[in-house]
Amino acid sequence: MGTHIRTLRYKEVDFLNPDLSEVSIQDIIDSLVNVNRFTGHTLRPYPVLEHLIRCHDQAELEGRGTEARKSALMHDTPEFAVTDVASPLKQLIPDYRKYEDLMERAIEKRFNFKVIRSLYKDIDIIACRTESVALRTKARLVNTYDWDFSKLRGFDYDRNNHLAWCDNLKKEFLITFKELFPNE
Repeated sequence: MGTHIRTLRYKEVDFLNPDLSEVSIQDIIDSLVNVNRFTGHTLRPYPVLEHLIRCHDQAELEGRGTEARKSALMHDTPEFAVTDVASPLKQLIPDYRKYEDLMERAIEKRFNFKVIRSLYKDIDIIACRTESVALRTKARLVNTYDWDFSKLRGFDYDRNNHLAWCDNLKKEFLITFKELFPNE
């Protein structure tokens, strides 16, 4: 069976020794647009990719620097391989964080940067609370926990055109990534 997965482009990612030199940002984007937050228990799909864009946008709105915006945009990218696991389950799987951390270090090495938790963690916590309320009720993603989502990029979900909606998320993430990582 082995200890690796294959990306959509057939790039191997080994959990025990993650070498991402052959993995592109597109491999990560293609995965994260399909990985839903809250284990899918939301009124509409809410992929990790959308969460990352919103965290970046909030950091930018607050005037945080480039390193904070990079950290906000990239903080959950290890989930392209280890997927988004509910926090209570993470506590029951002792080695999950070990493999998540290994993947994070490999992503940092691949894209030559460092995720700095202190620069984005408050945004991530507020995002989680906001998303949890807004995506499990009929409320729109606006003005919850002092976040004004009307000032962030909007991604109104179109159930009738899911693939185009996903393509737009991927495009917006890639544009932001290229602004922050111009040498990639």
